[in-house]
Amino acid sequence: MNIFGDAEYTFCIWSERLDWRGDITVPIEPVALDSGLRSDLESMLASLGLTMGIFDLKIDTSGQPIFLELNPQGQFLFLEGLTGAPLTDAFAEFLYDRLVTPTTRSARPVEAARYT
Repeated sequence: MNIFGDAEYTFCIWSERLDWRGDITVPIEPVALDSGLRSDLESMLASLGLTMGIFDLKIDTSGQPIFLELNPQGQFLFLEGLTGAPLTDAFAEFLYDRLVTPTTRSARPVEAARYT
């Protein structure tokens, strides 16, 4: 699950291997998460004071999700190339929104003047 502010994109990478990255031909498709799991992941992100995060989960043989990790700045652009999902646009909008209206959660607010 990829969260950029209010934008969320979730994909299933159909591989039984824990580390599937050696074979990028595995099927990858967008999926909808169960609302309870989605809410739990959003709550985890919020409790850590994060507005962006890339979650890694695996589904066990009984169909139950297993949480692996939350990357506050994880890799996600490969998914755009493999699925066509507009992740670059979503990430750019997220960054722009943070620049225009920084939140108090930021350790160091972004100063727009530095980038103009």
